[in-house]
Amino acid sequence: MRFSLYEWRKQIAYFKRKNFKDLKQARGVVNTIAFFVVWGYAGYFIANRADKSAKETGIPHSIQLARLTGERYVTKWNINTGEKEQIGKISIH
Repeated sequence: MRFSLYEWRKQIAYFKRKNFKDLKQARGVVNTIAFFVVWGYAGYFIANRADKSAKETGIPHSIQLARLTGERYVTKWNINTGEKEQIGKISIH
């Protein structure tokens, strides 16, 4: 027995209507898994890039940051009090 395209579409529409809740739950599970896979990989990729750039230069991150912002001192910021403490002076090349 051959189905025409119209018959196939009718069967698919019937199946969707009959199993709507199950399909909705399955789609939610798939989307949740896909979300964590994509963002997990993105976070892993970004972290690896940051590690590689620090390893390639051999310069501590605090000094890199001071150079990028044009600061002459490496500072440590206290999250509890909001105060900045100067740790050391750097030479900018």
